[in-house]
Amino acid sequence: MTATNKGDRATTTILEAAEQLFLEQGYHGTSMREIAQAAGYKSAAGLYSHFPDKEAILVALLDARDPYDTLLTILEALQATSGADFLGQLYRLLTGMLQQHSGFFRLVLLDLLEFNAAHVQVLISRFQGPLLEVVARVQGYPDINPHLPTLVLIRGMAALVIGTHMSSQVMPPAVLNQLDEAAWQGHLSHILLHGILRAPPTPPPRPANHRTE
Repeated sequence: MTATNKGDRATTTILEAAEQLFLEQGYHGTSMREIAQAAGYKSAAGLYSHFPDKEAILVALLDARDPYDTLLTILEALQATSGADFLGQLYRLLTGMLQQHSGFFRLVLLDLLEFNAAHVQVLISRFQGPLLEVVARVQGYPDINPHLPTLVLIRGMAALVIGTHMSSQVMPPAVLNQLDEAAWQGHLSHILLHGILRAPPTPPPRPANHRTE
C-alpha cells in the first residue's frame, strides 16, 4: 500500500468515526480524544497529522458527504412536457435524494447550530451554476409565471423540499401514516404549483348595457 493510499484510508476511518460520534453526541459533545479512540488511535495526537482541529473534520465531512454529483445526475436526466410537470418531478426527486442523504442533512444542521451554516454556504455556492440552469429551463415553459424572480423560485423549492424532509422526521407516525408517501408528495407538490387557496369565483358576465358609476 502506498503512502497516499494509507493516508486516504486513515482519513476515511477518521471521518467515519467522527460522523458517527457527531450524529450521536453532537459537535460540542464530541472530543478529539473520542474521535481518535473510535478511529483506532491511542491518543488525539494521531489525528493532527490529518486534521488541524475538530472544525476541519466537520468541514471535510460536509465535503465528502454532499450530494452534488447525485444532484447533477438528477438535473441532467430530468425531462418534462411542461413547467408544472418539471417542477413536480423535481420536487419528488429532490425529496427522495434528501431521504437518501439524511446523514448529510444532519451534518448541515450541526453546521447551522455551531457555525451559523458558514461552511454549508460555501458548499451551496457550488450548486449555484446548476441551479441557475434549472431555473432557466423552468422559466422557458409557457405555463410558468414569467414575473417570478429567479431567487424566489429557488428558495420556494428549497423550502418545500427541506420542510417535507424535516416534518417527516419530527411528526408522529400516527399523523404521517394517514397518507402514504406518494400521496403526501402529490398534495405538497400541488401546493407548490397551485397554492392553497381555492381559485376565486368567476364573476358573472355583465349585461351589455351595464354602466359603471
